Amino acid sequence: MPTSAIIDTAIGLTFVYFVTSALVSHILEYINAHILGVRAQYLEVSLRNMLADPMPKKGPPPAGIVTHFFGHSLIQGLTEPNMSTGEPLKDKRPAYIPSRTFALALMDVIAPAQGTPGTIAQLEAQIALLPEGNAKESLTTLVTSADGKMEAAVANIEDWYNSSMERATGWYKRYTQKILLVLSLAFVVLFNIDSISLVETFWTNPTLRASVVASAMKSGAQPAGTAGHSGTVNPGSTPSAAPTVMPTATAVPGASPAAPGTTKPGAGTGDIPGVSKAAGGQVADQSTADAVSQKELADEMGQLNSLPIGWHAANPPAFPMLSPFTEGEQVQAQTDLAGQYASKLAGWLITVLCVSLGAPFWFNFMNQFINLRQGGSPPGDKKS
Repeated sequence: MPTSAIIDTAIGLTFVYFVTSALVSHILEYINAHILGVRAQYLEVSLRNMLADPMPKKGPPPAGIVTHFFGHSLIQGLTEPNMSTGEPLKDKRPAYIPSRTFALALMDVIAPAQGTPGTIAQLEAQIALLPEGNAKESLTTLVTSADGKMEAAVANIEDWYNSSMERATGWYKRYTQKILLVLSLAFVVLFNIDSISLVETFWTNPTLRASVVASAMKSGAQPAGTAGHSGTVNPGSTPSAAPTVMPTATAVPGASPAAPGTTKPGAGTGDIPGVSKAAGGQVADQSTADAVSQKELADEMGQLNSLPIGWHAANPPAFPMLSPFTEGEQVQAQTDLAGQYASKLAGWLITVLCVSLGAPFWFNFMNQFINLRQGGSPPGDKKS
């Protein structure tokens, strides 16, 4: 079996998974961030858990520390504005809060500045007035351990926030993984992305195989684009954070890049077009997470159009009962039909499971095959 044909088929298949994962991730990210507001919800719940200010089961939230925090001008500036007036939308929460912004806003809510920079002593005095609970105990420890240095206190609060967002990332990932599987299934069936059929098509059609490999190599050489689905609850909370990888083609709002909050299989180091430059789909800042543009989606849809997928290419068998077959031929036709349907369902299931691994995983895997292909065939192996 020619080695080059096997490698090219693998490249074509991983390219299909990569493009599909990236597109599904963009769709899921858009739904979570702009339609359902899931990112903002998880971020608020995480902050309320941190600051011991839970959301009531019924009615509006009380005017506690979290309510004052979200009303701070630094946080209001991160809230989606009304396009007509430019004012922050009412009852909207930001989906992303940088860790330093969180620390500065929280300190100003606890100990408001009176025209002059606050001191550690003033901050400690105001923290002592907070209600007894985990938030007061945590803040007291963080500020006391700063040894009287305001910048150290800010850094301690930033670290506290980042570590809390790591846990929120886990919650968000579990939620998005379920939604991703459902969305992937719908997308795979809608576009008839059958892995078994794809392998057969790539293997038997060298021209198409070469065309898809060329597209894959071009895609692998592109610079990174914007993220479709980040893996953290608050991506970009700390620009210095180490990038983390999501297990889905999509990811979670909240953890800073400096604090590894999410772990994804197949984390790599290459730039990923259509995903984030961070190795696992975690977005570098708020603007990249929100920039799910129509052009990006159109480009990815264009890539799908060049692939051997879709119902236009399918040739569903005629229903045997309506065909002028003899009884024996009809039984055989029904058996063949059942086998084709079983193969189709298996092909869809394989695609759904592969797409759920995420665009970063398949981008890195695809590039490994491309590097292997560019290394040449082993001595004595005939090229197909």
